[in-house]
Amino acid sequence: MNNTKDIIIKNSEILFREKGYNGTSMREIAAASGIAVGNLCYYFPKKEDLYYYFYQRLFATLTEELEPIFSQGYSPWVYFFAREYIIFKKFFVDPVYRKQALDAINIPVFREHYCRDYYLRISTFMQSINAEYDPEKLLDYSIIVCSSEMQLFEAHIHEGTEASKNVFNTVMRLQFNISSVTPERQEEVIQQVMDVSEKFLKAHPDLLTTVS
Repeated sequence: MNNTKDIIIKNSEILFREKGYNGTSMREIAAASGIAVGNLCYYFPKKEDLYYYFYQRLFATLTEELEPIFSQGYSPWVYFFAREYIIFKKFFVDPVYRKQALDAINIPVFREHYCRDYYLRISTFMQSINAEYDPEKLLDYSIIVCSSEMQLFEAHIHEGTEASKNVFNTVMRLQFNISSVTPERQEEVIQQVMDVSEKFLKAHPDLLTTVS
């Protein structure tokens, strides 16, 4: 990666963590990176673009942390949703991650990118298990699921860790609408996801804590 871009990303992450999205300006990022605002805009035309890149890195970091220690001895649906839930809970209960998520969901461009990335994740997953699905219906449901998830997240974020479970249960049921999984099997998978995730988090409590 270009060294200047590396410097921009590093300094923007520091500022976003310290001051949040609204409290950080492109001018501050440029100054911290030792470059002109115009040079910054060459790499990231808008603050929204840079912030979404920052958010993606948070998500990717969590995914990387989970990969080597999360057992894959579960059904594909349980594994997929358990990973999603653990990452979701991280953003729900970790103060640093929660602040970033609350800033992000109020940015229209971020919401668009988030829905697109969710569509890519769920479609890749469906293909990996050879599940039949309608691409257009999948896209429509991806938008519904993402919008509902962000609304529920914002509405219940201050209600504690139990709320994260309830919100994600609702999200999972919405996600199942794009699959051929029977209602009975859905409930079974949801219970397994909760059991597997909570057991995993008890064994790795540090995942829900920010390391400075």
